[in-house]
Amino acid sequence: MKHNFILALLVSAGIISGCTTIVNKEASAATSCNAPAFNQQTAEQQLTKWGNGLKLYSINSNPDRYVGAGYFTMTYYAPDAILQPTVSQTQRSGTQELYDYFTHFVTTNPIMSIPSIESNAATTLGCGYGSYAGNYDFTKYSGTAKEQSVSARFTFIYKYMETSFTTSFTVESGPQKGKVITQTNQPGWYVYKQQSSILPVDN
Repeated sequence: MKHNFILALLVSAGIISGCTTIVNKEASAATSCNAPAFNQQTAEQQLTKWGNGLKLYSINSNPDRYVGAGYFTMTYYAPDAILQPTVSQTQRSGTQELYDYFTHFVTTNPIMSIPSIESNAATTLGCGYGSYAGNYDFTKYSGTAKEQSVSARFTFIYKYMETSFTTSFTVESGPQKGKVITQTNQPGWYVYKQQSSILPVDN
């Protein structure tokens, strides 16, 4: 009976020890994350920067849309980003394919606005990842006879790049066709996945 009692204590101690090891590993993993917290403020800042970037690289500011679109893509997107765009049926992945989409979009001189920031929601997706979902509006061809407004919904997934990285694209048309342009980005949050679609008509 005494031996059984001692054996039970040893088994119990082993179980407790095992549980402690698991807890310690989980705690270690949680504290090893070097990325800053992703929250509502971070999400709003990133989307605002992205919207300002559209104006900065539109043809109003950069007449060579092929180069402007490439710099916009390299500046705001991770090199392996995936885009399901608002006004195209084609999914894009990687810097070169995203650049191709934006060579068309920046020609509309898009101006982004947020109709109701309170309804947009940020979510932490784990170490170095976060999402932001909601609605935004675009004014295209502002100040011209072609001016139009587009209301859309979005989901951005952001990835925190912990070290600086270099990305590039090849200019596909225009005066610099064939030129490879490279840019080195600093650590920070970059768009990793983006899905955007025009708002449906309410039933």
